[in-house]
Amino acid sequence: MTPARHAKQDGQEPTPTPRFTAHASNVLVRARRYARQEARATHSGLSGAIATHHLLSGLLQEQECTASIALRACGVTWESARPVFDTLTVSGSGICVGGYVVTPRVQRLFESAAHEAAQRGRKLIGTEHLLLALIGGASDGGIGTAFLHRLGVQPAAIRATVEQHLAR
Repeated sequence: MTPARHAKQDGQEPTPTPRFTAHASNVLVRARRYARQEARATHSGLSGAIATHHLLSGLLQEQECTASIALRACGVTWESARPVFDTLTVSGSGICVGGYVVTPRVQRLFESAAHEAAQRGRKLIGTEHLLLALIGGASDGGIGTAFLHRLGVQPAAIRATVEQHLAR
């Protein structure tokens, strides 16, 4: 198993600990739980590090958040997605960010989510910012983005649905 390393590496300053809304924190708890279950079941080298598909599963399970509402509006539910999630695995190293062990891609996703929140004048990262960051890096979005594509959901449709919900 590859041990988690801290975000400070190669002479860079550590990534500031992101701050999350209550719903986004719940998503991270659910994602961590799912990542740990997957690691135990597959004997993964990540020791339960949160990958993009774990975040996506957490977003789907947090029923009353903006991201889950937008995903459901695009036809993606936890119940329909769960069988596909159970076929996914990930390998690589984990980085400790804000008390969570995450993949490097998720660390970048947190940075993008913080940027999404700041653009909207928010100090805290919400589920909508996590989802927008997940779909925003479609070329480097990892398994979570590939999963959405497999379900036939286009990032532009999700973005439009989130923006519409936020405009209310």
